[in-house]
Amino acid sequence: MLDFFSIQASIAGILHAASGVAPEGTPGKLDINQIVPISAAAQNGGKGPLSDAAPVESIALTPRGR
Repeated sequence: MLDFFSIQASIAGILHAASGVAPEGTPGKLDINQIVPISAAAQNGGKGPLSDAAPVESIALTPRGR
């Protein structure tokens, strides 16, 4: 049985001012880490903090300067 899986992703690109992180056109990076404890969500019946089966995440949007 699969207990959990994790996803890690990074992407670099140009930020938009609407992100609220940096001025328009600033180079930036987005890092995402997600841990999905499948067995814990199944044992809990998918209720409470485990209702989406993916309660542990980290999202970082970082400007990298010009």
